[in-house]
Amino acid sequence: MTTDWRMPGEWERHQRTYLGWPQWLEDPKKGQKDPAQIAFAAVAKAIAEFEPVTVAANPDQVDKARAALHESVEVASIPQNDSWFRDTGPTFVTRDGDNGKEIAGVNWGFDAYGGLNDEHELDDEIARCICKQADIDLIEGPMVLEAGSIHVDGEGTLISTEECLLNKTKRARNPKLSREQIEGNLKKLLGVTKIVWLPLGLYADNDTTGHVDNLACFAAPGKVLLAWTDDEKDPQYERSREAKRILEAATDAQGRKLEVIKLPLPDPLSKTAEEAGESARNKGGKGNENGKVDNEDEDDEQADEEEEEEDDDDEAPKAGDRMAASYINFYICNGGIVMPALGQEPADSRAQKVLEDTFPDRKVVAVPTRKEKPTWLRRNICRMTFIAWLNWPAAETGYLQEVLRVAFRKVSSLYVSKPNLLAVEGHLPRFQAKPLLILPERKGSAGARATHQRTRRSSRSACQGAQWMPLATWRIQACGTS
Repeated sequence: MTTDWRMPGEWERHQRTYLGWPQWLEDPKKGQKDPAQIAFAAVAKAIAEFEPVTVAANPDQVDKARAALHESVEVASIPQNDSWFRDTGPTFVTRDGDNGKEIAGVNWGFDAYGGLNDEHELDDEIARCICKQADIDLIEGPMVLEAGSIHVDGEGTLISTEECLLNKTKRARNPKLSREQIEGNLKKLLGVTKIVWLPLGLYADNDTTGHVDNLACFAAPGKVLLAWTDDEKDPQYERSREAKRILEAATDAQGRKLEVIKLPLPDPLSKTAEEAGESARNKGGKGNENGKVDNEDEDDEQADEEEEEEDDDDEAPKAGDRMAASYINFYICNGGIVMPALGQEPADSRAQKVLEDTFPDRKVVAVPTRKEKPTWLRRNICRMTFIAWLNWPAAETGYLQEVLRVAFRKVSSLYVSKPNLLAVEGHLPRFQAKPLLILPERKGSAGARATHQRTRRSSRSACQGAQWMPLATWRIQACGTS
């Protein structure tokens, strides 16, 4: 006889951990290493001390990942747009079957956090790929969900935030589903009977729209760790107190009162210009000898501002913006805890002490990740598709793809942080009078729009007299350059 599927608590015994291998959109300069890859390699090594680890990388990154990772870490080839496997990978569930414990993976829909970026087709297949490689059954989830938006105690209780899962704005994951329908799906597939809803996630967590895994998580049945600040001037102050009030007033699926353990936040961390992808070029000009920004063409800037009016609510990140940094997003593995060290003392040591007291039977390992988080944010914000701009009104789809393939073969590299005009002259059919321009898609993420504006300005000299029009959108992989 079998029982229903159940999502186990994170502290239950693992067979293996899966991680995604991050990669820059642009190649680092010669001799420069990707800080995200350095951090992920350290995380993988730390987890591998406690349990088997598989790092999945894009096919063209497998050799690089193998060279960077500890020999104890397994490397697999799985195509992906992003590396956040907690959100894109399967949600593993178990049940007791006639022949012992059965394991399956739930394949939720993935739409890049409610449309944060346009490229996520590969991410939507990651759960299926992992389940196939692991030879376990796949259960198709009936809605969009990132596992970072939920946390369970393994005994029937789930916590989440209304800001994320019940969001009905333009970043809504399931705008047509009611609260009751969403709860029904979670209960059916994860074996939960009680859901505790917190209103908001961590302050400034705009990329995920308030994932609970950055605010609160179960440490054991009946015990919840909560991101905390005593600074009344911090915007997080009221959020944490309201979450604490709701948690302490709630009971779990077994009727127990919840114990809340405060996990202090670091002092607010701000993005650097590099982390925000910001520079003088982002502002549409170039720095002069005094470091000031000179706009090259006020008329073009005004036109760009008019184009931006429809997207006023989706501004590009800036240096000085607050990061959604907390210690709640630690990882529980067999006999260990792997936590982020954010490079801030005494906050890092204070958080480690709380986790050591909360998990006395586990070794707590702090891994420096200050460079990893911003790089992930930048990749999510600046990931973009490309538009082919041609000076003729129409083309056969197959022919355009061939033109793009030729163009990309002649361009050695693409730099998102240094978007230059890609004028591919002499490599198109003879009747093509004007050069082919590859410009970032404006109607995508905030970073994509900002890059589009910068590229327009830098390409004016080559575009004079041309009547450009958007013709088709292509991912780089579709152009034979992956």
